[in-house]
Amino acid sequence: MAINSKDKVISHKPAKPIGHFCHVRQFGDILYVSGQLPFDDNGLVVAGKVGSEVGLDDACEAAKLCVLNGFQAIHDLLGPDWKERIVVARHTVFVACGSDKVALPEIANAASSEICDVLGPDQVSARSAVGVCQLPANSPVEVEMTLGLLSEDQSVA
Repeated sequence: MAINSKDKVISHKPAKPIGHFCHVRQFGDILYVSGQLPFDDNGLVVAGKVGSEVGLDDACEAAKLCVLNGFQAIHDLLGPDWKERIVVARHTVFVACGSDKVALPEIANAASSEICDVLGPDQVSARSAVGVCQLPANSPVEVEMTLGLLSEDQSVA
């Protein structure tokens, strides 16, 4: 996987959906991004439950990759000016927990920070962090997002 640090867009296509769904769905001026897993061109970058099989640092990096995968899907839908056209309304970070001592806020903060790193500090959004017993493909994290499309006369600030 290669990340363009200037544009913060990954250079691979989002993985083919596992099941019958699409990565992003537009309904009016709202974008719904399906739960994204930490896939790169070689598959899932890390697997297992956080706390027992996956460490905190790897879980945080996986959460960032989930965000980038969602942004790639948005880029594919909206085109090169996608960053100027969206506002992140909320995101949910799901963490597969292998113990009762999982640092959910830190993993969710990694996803939140990645959103702001890519789109700017004005893109702090509402957020939920949810610990679960299992995620698809044995992924340690999954991130879903809801975004608004800005009209030409709107801005995030």
